[in-house]
Amino acid sequence: MKKSLLVLTAALSFGMASAQTDAPATATQVPTLTDVPAGHWAKDAIDKLVTRGIILGYPDGTYRGTQNLTRYEAAVIIARLLDQVRTGEVPAGNIDADTLAALQNAIQELAADLAALGVRVSDLEENAVSRDDFTRLEERVETIAASQGDAEALNALQGQIDELTARADDYDTLRADVDDGASSIAALNDLTVLLNQDILNLQDRVSAVEAAQADLVQRADFDALSGRVGTVETKVTSIDNRVTQLEKYAFSIKPSLSATYYVARSSRNMDFDRLLPGTVFSTGDDGNVDTADTPRDYADLTGGRTPVINDAANYYGFSGAGTDNNGAVHEEGETTLSFGIAFSNSSKLSSAASGVTGAYVPSAGGLNMNSVDISFGIRAGLPTADTRYPDVVQDSVTYRPLFFYFNNATANFTVGNAPVTVTFGKALKFHFADYIGDNDATGRGDGFLVNVDGSTVPVIGAFKPTLLFVYGSRNGADGDNQYYRGVRATITPVGTLKAGLNVLQEGLDSYGAGAYSGIGTSDVTAFGADLHGAIAGFQVDSEYAMSRITDGGVTSTERAFYGKVAGSVGPVKIYNLNYRTISAGYDKIAGIMEADPTATNSTAPYAADQAGFGIKVGATLGPVSVGVYNDNQTAYGISPFATANEPTAIVERGASAKVSLFNLVTVRGGYHEFMAGSASGLAVTGNGARYNVRADVTPGLGIGIGAYYRNLTIDGTKAQNDAGLFAQGKYNSYFPLTSNDFTDQSGCGDQHPGIKSTDVDGVGRALTFTQNSFTDSTCYSEYGVELTHNGKDANALVKDLSFRIGYAGRYRNATNAYSNSFIYGDVLYGQKLGVVQVDVKGAFGVDRYADQATDNAAANSTAFAVGVKAVSDPLDIIFKPTFEGQVGYYSRSYQYDATANPGADYTASGLKYLAGVKLNDFLMPNTKLAVYYAGYRGTNRAYRPFDGTTNTAGAFIDQNNGGATINQNLLYVEGNYYDLSVGYGVGNLSLTNVAAPSSERGSVFKINYKVSF
Repeated sequence: MKKSLLVLTAALSFGMASAQTDAPATATQVPTLTDVPAGHWAKDAIDKLVTRGIILGYPDGTYRGTQNLTRYEAAVIIARLLDQVRTGEVPAGNIDADTLAALQNAIQELAADLAALGVRVSDLEENAVSRDDFTRLEERVETIAASQGDAEALNALQGQIDELTARADDYDTLRADVDDGASSIAALNDLTVLLNQDILNLQDRVSAVEAAQADLVQRADFDALSGRVGTVETKVTSIDNRVTQLEKYAFSIKPSLSATYYVARSSRNMDFDRLLPGTVFSTGDDGNVDTADTPRDYADLTGGRTPVINDAANYYGFSGAGTDNNGAVHEEGETTLSFGIAFSNSSKLSSAASGVTGAYVPSAGGLNMNSVDISFGIRAGLPTADTRYPDVVQDSVTYRPLFFYFNNATANFTVGNAPVTVTFGKALKFHFADYIGDNDATGRGDGFLVNVDGSTVPVIGAFKPTLLFVYGSRNGADGDNQYYRGVRATITPVGTLKAGLNVLQEGLDSYGAGAYSGIGTSDVTAFGADLHGAIAGFQVDSEYAMSRITDGGVTSTERAFYGKVAGSVGPVKIYNLNYRTISAGYDKIAGIMEADPTATNSTAPYAADQAGFGIKVGATLGPVSVGVYNDNQTAYGISPFATANEPTAIVERGASAKVSLFNLVTVRGGYHEFMAGSASGLAVTGNGARYNVRADVTPGLGIGIGAYYRNLTIDGTKAQNDAGLFAQGKYNSYFPLTSNDFTDQSGCGDQHPGIKSTDVDGVGRALTFTQNSFTDSTCYSEYGVELTHNGKDANALVKDLSFRIGYAGRYRNATNAYSNSFIYGDVLYGQKLGVVQVDVKGAFGVDRYADQATDNAAANSTAFAVGVKAVSDPLDIIFKPTFEGQVGYYSRSYQYDATANPGADYTASGLKYLAGVKLNDFLMPNTKLAVYYAGYRGTNRAYRPFDGTTNTAGAFIDQNNGGATINQNLLYVEGNYYDLSVGYGVGNLSLTNVAAPSSERGSVFKINYKVSF
């Protein structure tokens, strides 16, 4: 076809050219076509067309002779030819007879080709399948697959569909060509050359389709395949209906099994956590979330909570009493088994209709339930022993009764368009507000909750109204006949600002009132309103609560109110603007809550028995940052605006500022006051005032040079320290060196007054490498200088090397001068050496007093500590081991005035070491084994246990106990294989230079298996 078109066009142009009688004066510049090879059969014709300007080629100078000619390109060629006829360059009447004959032959050839093409297309249409047919068939197959049909049949069908889809692409191309062919037939008499191009395109494409026709599925095969699919589809639909019915009543079963074998023998109970925190024998803290003790307060061998005691008999806090005589431990090997099965069908019971209920006035039933969640379980034995259900032992096998128990059920349905959730169950959890009905931690008791979402209700739905109803029995049916009931309503009038109203009651019924009296069994009715959310860029939180308590015929009223705002106004940032007033008796009874305000499990921000207001504001303008804070507080019922002579008053206020110049110089300063009246209830009272200023120069390379001055007065008199007065405040804040936001400090935590043994002891935190050693909550009158280097700075002089060295001169009351000098320093360096991460930490401090003769408590001291820790990556050798080692040493000597305090000098020291290996792939995959050996030696050291009276955490301390030396070592082995863990520990404990038992030894073994099926 291409050849026919080229011959026809060339013939026309040649004929017209030969008919010209006058040649042009100048020839048009002829473009050179780069891809027409010499000797090609069409080269002469192409050159002629190019010379006549009928074909110019593509912009890149190519002819592209193998590329199909589009109808647009053909139109351009014919248009140029006709223009030459119109302008007279080629007189149409002068076309010779040979050219006319060639034209007639070409037209007849084109017509014959087109007729043959139409027959081939009709034949293909009879037997080919359309893309729509394939698409519909494929959708049916996918539906069958989603319904879990026969996998093998579906895979075969899918393969055939993929094959048919590929062949349908060829058919679509053919169909488009046929359409183009029809258009060409209509235009044949008008534009023969253009029709010839269409025929050429069709010729090529039909040839491609014919070549692949042997692979096309005929219509009969397609119909047979559709029938097979329909049969499978019917079967799968039946199966799907059956599965849906089963799912409606299906339960997810989650059984779990826990088995433990434990045995311990020791002449003394010991605390393994001192050497290796977190073993499988660790007893952890005391289990009381209200306390803040460390996990080292209990000895571990008994498996119970035996507290350590700081005396010689208990090795100064390293051991405790056991289960046998003289504090020994005797835990005979015992296996504990626990098996449980939890059933649940959360969201499985859906679209269920309610049943007809009622005896005298039956309901219509049929309420549509969107979903029902049920939680219940089965367990072997009861949580605590019950003589009514004893275990039965036969042939050395213990049989326990099986018990079914119910937790709760939740139903979700709609009334009109409003979603409703109803929950029945045990210890239901709900939260009304901060001071009313805060019971979302452990729950209040058996009962029900109804939650109505009115956001879909017309008109008022725009305010997102909700209603929450609660009713239940306090602590369940425990015989006290206490009940609670209440309702909470909320709306969201704008943005996220939510307003709520609350009514909640709790009290005794007639049976309870006749049997009980006293606090805790009172009738309580609480009302309240609250507001929380953001508006106009400000976070707003406010609540009012009033509670009436009737106990023994006496009614009292308690109230709580607070409001606070946080946000920004231009460059000014309001951290906290608040006002509060809470009566003295507003406790968990008054609020019908789980905990007293500010205690654990409480969301209330302010404690009872106070009235007060506070503000904390900061702003940054370029390099200058400023901030102020003030807080006044008095006992409830007393104005917080009149605190001058009020013994219950607590007042704190201050201002801070920071100026940063060119990232080179930073100057900080502040003035702070803290005043606590004699009846304020604080541990430390008095009027304290302090001001401080500090300048830091950071020339680069991570280097910093700082100087500071701090002055402190107590009750108007200059003092050496505040004894922790400022540490009791809320707003003791300042601008850090690296930030322009206020930072709350614990007292004077930004100072560095001394080396603390709890931070650098070999058994303390010296080897955690996470913090500096010089922190304290005590405020001092002092001045000093510091030189620092930050190894994490991008341009650090020495990468990963951080150090600080400084000097402080401290004021002393005894001399009325800065007679206490203190030199301190610390260093931290970490480096990866091949596959080993090595960290080194050191610290020192030198205290010197010039007033020892008049102050026998003052002791010159020299302290230092050093620690090294190395941990390897898992090595790519057998068992993939990881090695770890660390050692830390601490020493501090105390020298007193020989006359004022003779014989009081002593030195405290501590050494801790540890070495271990973890085999991460031991013998079998997922099998791990760890072996550790750790030891400690301490002289004149003791462990001060947690103090529940002052909530003081346990800590290591220096203590002159006559040179008593404690030695403890432990070999610990732990293995794990999936859910199975095994632990073995053998330890030794000794105490010398005292009249206590000199040596103890103990061992413990535990194997535990816990799996959830």
